[in-house]
Amino acid sequence: MGQHVLKLALEEGFIPDDTIAIDATHFEARDQAPAKQGKIKEAPKKRGRKAKHEREAWLLQQQLEEEQKSIFDKKIADLLPESYEKLRQQMPIAPEWGIKCNSEGKNFYWYRYKGHLAVGTQSQYILGALLSSGNMNDGKAAIALLKGIKAQFLQYAFNYATMDAGYDYEPIYEEIRKTKADAIIAYNPKA
Repeated sequence: MGQHVLKLALEEGFIPDDTIAIDATHFEARDQAPAKQGKIKEAPKKRGRKAKHEREAWLLQQQLEEEQKSIFDKKIADLLPESYEKLRQQMPIAPEWGIKCNSEGKNFYWYRYKGHLAVGTQSQYILGALLSSGNMNDGKAAIALLKGIKAQFLQYAFNYATMDAGYDYEPIYEEIRKTKADAIIAYNPKA
């Protein structure tokens, strides 16, 4: 129903926006947070360079572990070739612990979900929305939102995409360039 209304609004000219804004917010989970489990102490790692046969086995193990990861456990750049439908279907949606630094410089923890929105800055229409786990990186959801806008509204073209410093990743700029738009993203020094 919502998609139909947005398509009609686009056809009728109610969405004249040339700029979209993308950001995320957290939603409280009604589920009780699971009990914190103690960390398992691992044996200390051997210092120095690995022997050649050990290194080859280690590299093979790393490659196997990387192949078994889900899409959203990989790097942001690995999301670029994926389709919007696949990203939407595989997005983690169970509540998880999230962490964010508040304005006083202290860490704020929550057991919640995250809502990711793409909004037209002039009309205030929500052009894309996704729900994810509370610990998901905002940049990964931004790529899915941008792909969703492009896939669902073929006739809609925006010129600018604005985001905060949490979205300052090269793959996001690349995805925005694919839509022939410019990115206005606050610089993040990644200190």
